[in-house]
Amino acid sequence: MSIYEKYCNDIQNPALGAFVIASFIKAFKKNSQDNQLPNLVYVFISVPILMNTDCRKFIRDENPREGVRNIDNLMQKMNGGKPTFGTLYKNIQNYKEYTLTSIIFGLRTGLLSLKENAELDVEIELQSELDEKVFSAAEKLGKLFAMQPSLKKFVKIMGVSI
Repeated sequence: MSIYEKYCNDIQNPALGAFVIASFIKAFKKNSQDNQLPNLVYVFISVPILMNTDCRKFIRDENPREGVRNIDNLMQKMNGGKPTFGTLYKNIQNYKEYTLTSIIFGLRTGLLSLKENAELDVEIELQSELDEKVFSAAEKLGKLFAMQPSLKKFVKIMGVSI
Protein backbone atom coordinates (compact mmCIF):
# COMPACT_ATOMS: atom_id res chain seq x y z
CA MET A 1 0.00 0.00 0.00
CA SER A 2 1.41 3.38 -0.99
CA ILE A 3 1.58 6.35 1.35
CA TYR A 4 -1.01 8.05 -0.88
CA GLU A 5 -3.48 5.18 -0.40
CA LYS A 6 -2.76 4.91 3.31
CA TYR A 7 -3.37 8.58 4.12
CA CYS A 8 -5.84 9.70 1.43
CA ASN A 9 -8.77 9.58 3.86
CA ASP A 10 -6.81 11.29 6.65
CA ILE A 11 -5.17 14.18 4.82
CA GLN A 12 -7.65 16.85 3.86
CA ASN A 13 -5.70 18.86 1.33
CA PRO A 14 -7.86 21.53 -0.35
CA ALA A 15 -5.71 21.41 -3.50
CA LEU A 16 -6.41 17.69 -3.83
CA GLY A 17 -10.09 18.37 -3.20
CA ALA A 18 -10.17 21.10 -5.85
CA PHE A 19 -8.61 18.80 -8.44
CA VAL A 20 -11.01 15.98 -7.52
CA ILE A 21 -13.92 18.42 -7.94
CA ALA A 22 -12.50 19.55 -11.29
CA SER A 23 -12.25 15.92 -12.47
CA PHE A 24 -15.85 15.31 -11.39
CA ILE A 25 -17.07 18.47 -13.17
CA LYS A 26 -15.20 17.65 -16.36
CA ALA A 27 -16.73 14.15 -16.54
CA PHE A 28 -20.19 15.44 -15.59
CA LYS A 29 -20.08 18.05 -18.34
CA LYS A 30 -18.77 15.59 -20.94
CA ASN A 31 -21.48 13.02 -20.21
CA SER A 32 -24.49 15.28 -19.66
CA GLN A 33 -26.92 16.46 -22.27
CA ASP A 34 -25.93 19.80 -23.80
CA ASN A 35 -22.71 20.03 -21.73
CA GLN A 36 -24.60 20.87 -18.56
CA LEU A 37 -22.60 21.78 -15.47
CA PRO A 38 -23.10 20.27 -12.02
CA ASN A 39 -24.81 22.32 -9.36
CA LEU A 40 -23.04 22.88 -6.03
CA VAL A 41 -25.37 20.29 -4.50
CA TYR A 42 -23.73 17.57 -6.62
CA VAL A 43 -20.28 18.69 -5.49
CA PHE A 44 -21.22 18.57 -1.80
CA ILE A 45 -22.55 15.04 -2.37
CA SER A 46 -19.67 13.78 -4.53
CA VAL A 47 -16.65 14.87 -2.45
CA PRO A 48 -17.53 12.76 0.63
CA ILE A 49 -18.11 9.76 -1.64
CA LEU A 50 -14.82 10.26 -3.48
CA MET A 51 -12.73 10.77 -0.36
CA ASN A 52 -13.90 7.47 1.13
CA THR A 53 -11.75 4.50 0.10
CA ASP A 54 -14.60 1.96 0.26
CA CYS A 55 -16.92 4.13 -1.82
CA ARG A 56 -14.20 4.60 -4.44
CA LYS A 57 -13.84 0.82 -4.67
CA PHE A 58 -17.56 0.51 -5.45
CA ILE A 59 -17.34 3.23 -8.09
CA ARG A 60 -14.20 1.99 -9.82
CA ASP A 61 -14.97 -1.74 -9.81
CA GLU A 62 -14.53 -2.90 -13.40
CA ASN A 63 -16.48 -6.13 -12.92
CA PRO A 64 -19.88 -5.51 -14.57
CA ARG A 65 -21.61 -7.62 -11.92
CA GLU A 66 -19.93 -5.78 -9.04
CA GLY A 67 -19.40 -2.26 -10.37
CA VAL A 68 -22.03 0.44 -10.08
CA ARG A 69 -24.17 1.28 -13.08
CA ASN A 70 -26.20 4.13 -11.63
CA ILE A 71 -26.49 6.28 -8.53
CA ASP A 72 -29.23 4.14 -6.95
CA ASN A 73 -26.95 1.11 -7.27
CA LEU A 74 -24.05 3.03 -5.67
CA MET A 75 -26.18 4.10 -2.70
CA GLN A 76 -27.32 0.53 -2.10
CA LYS A 77 -23.71 -0.71 -2.15
CA MET A 78 -22.66 2.06 0.25
CA ASN A 79 -25.41 1.03 2.67
CA GLY A 80 -24.99 -2.75 2.62
CA GLY A 81 -27.75 -3.47 0.12
CA LYS A 82 -30.30 -1.14 1.68
CA PRO A 83 -31.57 1.79 -0.43
CA THR A 84 -30.99 4.32 2.35
CA PHE A 85 -28.83 7.42 2.47
CA GLY A 86 -27.86 7.56 6.15
CA THR A 87 -24.18 6.83 5.51
CA LEU A 88 -23.99 9.46 2.79
CA TYR A 89 -25.70 12.08 4.95
CA LYS A 90 -23.19 11.50 7.76
CA ASN A 91 -20.29 11.77 5.29
CA ILE A 92 -21.70 14.99 3.82
CA GLN A 93 -21.81 16.47 7.32
CA ASN A 94 -18.25 15.35 8.05
CA TYR A 95 -16.88 16.73 4.78
CA LYS A 96 -18.83 19.96 4.41
CA GLU A 97 -15.98 22.21 5.60
CA TYR A 98 -13.43 20.34 3.50
CA THR A 99 -15.67 20.53 0.44
CA LEU A 100 -16.26 24.25 0.90
CA THR A 101 -12.53 24.87 1.46
CA SER A 102 -11.72 22.90 -1.71
CA ILE A 103 -14.28 24.90 -3.71
CA ILE A 104 -12.85 28.17 -2.40
CA PHE A 105 -9.32 27.02 -3.20
CA GLY A 106 -10.41 26.14 -6.74
CA LEU A 107 -12.17 29.48 -7.22
CA ARG A 108 -9.30 31.56 -5.84
CA THR A 109 -6.67 29.80 -7.95
CA GLY A 110 -8.77 30.07 -11.10
CA LEU A 111 -9.13 26.29 -11.49
CA LEU A 112 -12.91 26.58 -11.00
CA SER A 113 -15.51 29.22 -11.73
CA LEU A 114 -18.99 29.70 -10.33
CA LYS A 115 -21.67 30.21 -12.98
CA GLU A 116 -25.36 31.06 -12.86
CA ASN A 117 -27.63 28.76 -10.89
CA ALA A 118 -24.72 27.82 -8.57
CA GLU A 119 -23.08 25.67 -11.23
CA LEU A 120 -19.33 25.05 -11.20
CA ASP A 121 -17.07 24.84 -14.26
CA VAL A 122 -13.40 24.01 -14.84
CA GLU A 123 -11.33 26.90 -16.18
CA ILE A 124 -7.88 25.27 -16.42
CA GLU A 125 -7.27 22.15 -18.50
CA LEU A 126 -6.37 19.22 -16.27
CA GLN A 127 -3.22 17.26 -17.01
CA SER A 128 -3.66 13.66 -18.12
CA GLU A 129 -1.20 12.33 -15.52
CA LEU A 130 -3.88 12.79 -12.85
CA ASP A 131 -4.89 9.15 -13.09
CA GLU A 132 -4.71 8.18 -9.45
CA LYS A 133 -7.58 6.11 -8.09
CA VAL A 134 -9.39 9.10 -6.63
CA PHE A 135 -9.37 10.94 -9.97
CA SER A 136 -10.58 7.96 -11.99
CA ALA A 137 -13.36 7.48 -9.43
CA ALA A 138 -14.23 11.20 -9.73
CA GLU A 139 -14.55 10.83 -13.48
CA LYS A 140 -16.80 7.78 -13.19
CA LEU A 141 -18.96 9.39 -10.49
CA GLY A 142 -19.29 12.53 -12.63
CA LYS A 143 -20.54 10.35 -15.46
CA LEU A 144 -23.03 8.56 -13.17
CA PHE A 145 -24.43 11.83 -11.83
CA ALA A 146 -24.67 13.26 -15.36
CA MET A 147 -26.82 10.29 -16.36
CA GLN A 148 -29.38 11.15 -13.64
CA PRO A 149 -32.53 12.72 -15.05
CA SER A 150 -32.32 15.82 -12.85
CA LEU A 151 -31.07 17.24 -9.59
CA LYS A 152 -34.68 17.46 -8.40
CA LYS A 153 -35.14 13.71 -8.94
CA PHE A 154 -31.89 12.91 -7.15
CA VAL A 155 -32.83 15.06 -4.14
CA LYS A 156 -36.19 13.25 -4.06
CA ILE A 157 -34.42 9.87 -4.17
CA MET A 158 -32.41 10.98 -1.13
CA GLY A 159 -35.66 11.53 0.75
CA VAL A 160 -35.26 15.29 1.12
CA SER A 161 -38.49 17.26 0.99
CA ILE A 162 -38.23 20.83 -0.15
